[in-house]
Amino acid sequence: ENGLLFIGATRDGYFRVFDKSNGKILWEYKLPAAAFATPAMYQVNGKQYIAIACGGEKLGTEKGNQIIAFALE
Repeated sequence: ENGLLFIGATRDGYFRVFDKSNGKILWEYKLPAAAFATPAMYQVNGKQYIAIACGGEKLGTEKGNQIIAFALE
């Protein structure tokens, strides 16, 4: 079945969205630091969002702690 796969736990610091059916990258965003975390999805007033924590100074990531959120269309 078709769907999306969200991955942000990469050393290169990119948050990517893949087409689950074929593995093609549909979208990517360069985070301010690498994110070794699982994305969280939530909904506010009927609008869906996805957020990921990045930084934290572990595993050689950039210093700083941030949560980056995106609204889904």
